[in-house]
Amino acid sequence: MALVGCKAASPRPDVAAEAPQASRPEAPPQAGPLQALVAVDTSLGAFVLRLDAEAAPVTVLNFVAYVEAGFFDGTLFHRVTPNVIQGGAYTLGMQLKLDGLRDPIPSEWPTGIANRRLTIGIVRRPGVASSAQAEFYINLKNNTYLDEPRDGLGYTAFGEVVSGSDAVDQIARVSVAAHPDYANGMSAVVPRQSVVIRSMRLTHDFNRDRARAIAEERESKEQDKLENLVTELERKAGTDAVRTASGVIYVDFNIGTGALPNMGSTVSILYRAMTLQGLDVDKAVDEPLEMEIGTAIPGLREGLLTMVEGGKRTVIVPPELAYGSGGIPGVVPPNSTMIYEIDLLEVN
Repeated sequence: MALVGCKAASPRPDVAAEAPQASRPEAPPQAGPLQALVAVDTSLGAFVLRLDAEAAPVTVLNFVAYVEAGFFDGTLFHRVTPNVIQGGAYTLGMQLKLDGLRDPIPSEWPTGIANRRLTIGIVRRPGVASSAQAEFYINLKNNTYLDEPRDGLGYTAFGEVVSGSDAVDQIARVSVAAHPDYANGMSAVVPRQSVVIRSMRLTHDFNRDRARAIAEERESKEQDKLENLVTELERKAGTDAVRTASGVIYVDFNIGTGALPNMGSTVSILYRAMTLQGLDVDKAVDEPLEMEIGTAIPGLREGLLTMVEGGKRTVIVPPELAYGSGGIPGVVPPNSTMIYEIDLLEVN
């Protein structure tokens, strides 16, 4: 590898109001100080969610904010497959609910909660780490494939159904068909009779300040990991790191004495590319790679342009100057800080 649902007019579907209204589940289960209980009342019965703010504090805080704002009231379970039921994004008539939608949140995968039967997870766009909003899913079986980083990330599970699983199973048994307003009418997953989320209500609060603190601690650990790497590189090189205004950091192990490249240069390099988390991405350590500097990602380009022929440098590139929130599906996880170990052999 080089470094380098449409809307259409349609009859309004009938609401599944003919189903007998299920009584509320028995008394809600116990919950700890970092667990929220959410009672979900649907047109096919009621169930209770227990959300784990220790495992996924950002996701739980976001979901509870939607609950308290009443965002989910009147939305649908709009997608039913053998694997999941999915809801929270569409209103009656299969219209996307945009009013009240909050900014996307970053992925917290992996949380330590597996995507097993009756767990709840947050929907995100494929390959985009910071894209989860209100839409969620409930697993109908053990969906281990959702725990695997198929596009650089798995899917964040953040709680489970702890009461009323029969209601979930009743939703799973509904008859489905294609709908012209979902997936361009190409996916037979929409309930023929709408399954409505009548309400969601928080019945047991959690320690929100502690949840926020946990999220901040985890973010800080990522920064600590970066700073520890810089300190170790400085120790090995016997020189201080250079921190540029853009956020690129580099440490020189050998300055070199030859030509200085420019944007039009082709360079011959040996290199290793990896993420801050230690994932090996690419390398050319036996045969040099010939590359045009202008084709490199912005942060690597910046690092190369201040090297001299014969130099050896480690360049640390922040996500926004590397592969960003999309990453490279199956290769580089979204929002990855990239590390490049470079020997600049020749400048042409």
